[in-house]
Order: sequence, then C-alpha cells, then structure tokens
Amino acid sequence: MIARWTFSLLALVYPLSADTLTLHQAIELGLNHNFSIRIARNNTEKHYNNRKLKTGALLPALRLDGSAATTRTSYPTATLASSSGSVDEVTASAALNWTLFDGFRMFYAGRQIEQLIDQSELATRHEIESAVVAIITAYYQLIARRSLLTAMQQQLALSRAQHSFVATQYEYGRIGRRELLHQQVMINADSSQVLARHLEVISALHAFNIALGRSPDMPVTLITDSVVNCTEHDAAYWYDLALNHNTGLKMAEIRKLIAHSQHAIARAALWPAIAVNGSATGAVVDPSDYFRTRGEVTISVPLFSGFSRITAIQNAAIDTLNEALSIEQQRLDLQSLVYEQWERLRTSCDQIGFEKQAIDHAKKSLELGNEQFRLGRISDIQLREAQIALINARVRLQSALFQNKVVMIQLQQLAGKLIVKE
Repeated sequence: MIARWTFSLLALVYPLSADTLTLHQAIELGLNHNFSIRIARNNTEKHYNNRKLKTGALLPALRLDGSAATTRTSYPTATLASSSGSVDEVTASAALNWTLFDGFRMFYAGRQIEQLIDQSELATRHEIESAVVAIITAYYQLIARRSLLTAMQQQLALSRAQHSFVATQYEYGRIGRRELLHQQVMINADSSQVLARHLEVISALHAFNIALGRSPDMPVTLITDSVVNCTEHDAAYWYDLALNHNTGLKMAEIRKLIAHSQHAIARAALWPAIAVNGSATGAVVDPSDYFRTRGEVTISVPLFSGFSRITAIQNAAIDTLNEALSIEQQRLDLQSLVYEQWERLRTSCDQIGFEKQAIDHAKKSLELGNEQFRLGRISDIQLREAQIALINARVRLQSALFQNKVVMIQLQQLAGKLIVKE
C-alpha cells in the first residue's frame, strides 16, 4: 500500500525549444542509448550462440579430406629400361570421431552453458535496473536543484525589495547608513548564493543528459508528479521480497551453480573416455585404384597426470564453497541495505510532513516580520532571520522530497520489484 501526499515543485523555466520530458520518457530515452546495456545484451547473445556447443558436444565430428598429386621419378638408363616415370594420384577420405562417454563431462558442460545464459540475462537486467535508478536519481536531482535555485532567486528578490525600502527610509533620515550598507551586503550574499545554485543546476543538467546518453548541455524541461511514496509495509516484508527477487542475489546463486558444474566437469576427468573412430579412404592411382575403410573403438583410462586432475577437483570444490559463503555474506549485506533504505524512506516521509508545517509557519512569521519591520518594531537583522528560516525550511523540504523519490526507487531495486523493460 502506497500512501499519497501531494506537493508542488517550483521548476526553473527553460526556453520553449527545450525538450519536455516526463520521467517515463526520460527512462525510455536513456535505456535506448545506454552503452552498458547494449554491451550486456550483446554478451547475452554470445551465450545464446554458445548453446549450439551443448548440442554439438553430443554429436560426432566429421572431417573430409582430399588431395591430388603427381609423382615423377627418373631412373639411370643403365639400370632400368625406362629412364623415367610418373604417377597421378587422387585421394579422398572421410573421418568420423564420436565420443560416447567422457565421464558425463559433455552433459555438465551443457548444463553450465545454460547457467551462463541465465547469468548473462541477470547481468543485463542488473545493468538496466542500475541505469533506471541512475536516470531517476538524475531526473529528480535536476528538479531539486532548479527548485533550490528558484527559492534563492525569490530570496534575492525579497532582499532587493527590502533594500529599496531601506533606501527610502535612509533618504528620509529614519535610519543610518549602517543599515543601508547591511542590506547591500545581504543582496551581495544572496547574489552569490544564486550563482552557486546556478552552477549546481548546470552540473545536474549535465549529469542528467549524460545518463540519457546525449549531449551534456542539451536544455530540457522536466515534468514531475505530485506523489510522495510512503510504504505501510515493514522492513521485514521488503527483505523477504529481496531474498526472492533481488537480481544481485540471484546472480550469486547462479555463480554457485556454475561453480558446482565446474566441479563436476573436473571430476569427469577421472573417468575413462570411450570413443568410436572410423574412416573411409578412396584413391585413384594410375594404374590401379583402391578403397579402404577402417573402424575402431578406443578406451582411454586416466592413470596419472602429475596431480593436475586431483588439484583441479580440489580447487573447484573450494570455489563452490566460496560461492556458498559469498551468498550468505550477500544476504547479510542485503538485509542491512534493505533495513537502512526502509528507515530512510520512513524518515523522509515524516520529514516532508514536518517541513511542510515548518514552511507554513515560516511564511506566516515572515509576513508578520515584514509588517513589523515597516512599522520599525524589529530590526533588519531580525527580518533577515525570518527570511533565512523560510529558505532553510524550503531547502529541507526539497531534500526530503528528493530523498523520498530516490530512496523509494532504490528500495524497489533491492527488493527486485523495479519494473524495467528488458
């Protein structure tokens, strides 16, 4: 169950020529241009191609050879009646080799090929999930930076309006030069903050465009939703989902299966190998022709190989054990991450509610402060404190909104519930 709260985000308006992207459109665009995903898909295609090797290992190997040769021989005239002679020979041969039994190695190798395909598919999904998270993070990061810039621009406008009011008061002699200079200092400080926030927006824009695989400085207008995600399920629920659906954990489990298959392949070297070999050879030789066939069954019994086979078996067994231990460690790490992300999500939801209230209170306080300042009841420093309080509340809200969006998508990724298009 997802609780829905509404909120508004102020976005920096870009020229009408800029692209307007929803989050869904940004994800689609990014996935179509992500180089890591394309590489992962190509690697999966390679493993699909290797599937033919699984069938090929069960079939005989057939080879066809042919040759044509002319042999010329010269003899001393004193020895033979003929001083020279030549022989033309054309031969063709076909050879067949069929391994009937190799200690079940061919079957374990075939199973390993299927496991490698599963691993490659999971690796592709992991790349897609990571790309989606990166795009979503960059999307909301840009929105948050633009919103913060807008808030600072509004603060600068307030400082300038306040400076204008103070300048009028100074002209009438109601305040001293110190207050006027102080207001100018505030304008300079706010202008500096606007420039700093503007640089952050540019940096966030570049990061967003790079995540989409396009030119860093391409302008864009983003459209945000008005939903804040707050789960009603506890952390144990999300961890249970992660145990069954987390892509990284599934990849670790596949690696264990691959290691187990490799162990079985190593053990197969201890068994005798049985193979059938056959050949047929035909030749056209002047002055006579011939056709010859040959067949045999070979049995190869491994006796001693300098400990290479037993060493390979022992190492493969250790690799299998290591993969099992790695799975246990990954489960502990996954539990820690899920519980941490769940806590961050819950905190962000609570903080959003608190900061909304803080903004409402800060707005009322600033309105009251402006009125009291005009009446001369508070100083410009006290008014400035009210303005800063409102800015800080807005900044905290933007941070909570950003964290809420990003943490939720990260929690979904950990739980294996991130909907992606593979």
